[in-house]
Amino acid sequence: MKQTSAQQWLVQNQEFLNTRFKEIGALLNTSDESIFPESYSQSNAIAEQMKNPPALRVISQAFGLSEFEEFVLTMCAGYELDGKFTHAIDTSNYSSNSKPCFGLALTLFKDSHWSALTPVAPLRHWRLLEIESGSSLVNSRLRIDERILHYLTGISYLDS
Repeated sequence: MKQTSAQQWLVQNQEFLNTRFKEIGALLNTSDESIFPESYSQSNAIAEQMKNPPALRVISQAFGLSEFEEFVLTMCAGYELDGKFTHAIDTSNYSSNSKPCFGLALTLFKDSHWSALTPVAPLRHWRLLEIESGSSLVNSRLRIDERILHYLTGISYLDS
C-alpha cells in the first residue's frame, strides 16, 4: 500500500526529529567543546530530502528563531519525547541540574546568545517555552509548550 504524501511527511518528520535528538544527545556525554550547529549533518540531510520542511523548521521560520533558540526548543522537546535523550541530559557531563535549562544550552551551543533569555525574544514572547521557578533564570527548568510539542511531532490542532 502506497503512503500518501501526508503520511510520508509524518514519517520523514519523525525521522528528522529523532535524528536531531540523537545528534544533540551525542554531545551531552562527550568531553569535546561545543560543536553545534555543524553536527546536524544527518538531520539536515533528511530535511533536504523532504518535499515540505520538517515542523521544527516551520516553527523556526514562523517565529523568527535563531539557530540557538531552535536548539533550546529542540532540547526541551527531546527531554519530553525521548527517554534516551532524557537520560543523556540527566547524566550529562555539562550539567548537574538534570533538566533542560538555558545554562545547559549556553554551554553546549557554540553560537549561543544571552538575548534568547529575554522576555521579548521569541521563545518567551510567544510562550514557546515556560520557565519554572528556580534559583536563577539560567538554571531554571525549561518546559516546551504542549501545543508546540505536538506540532513538532506532526500533530496540528487549533489552540483555544
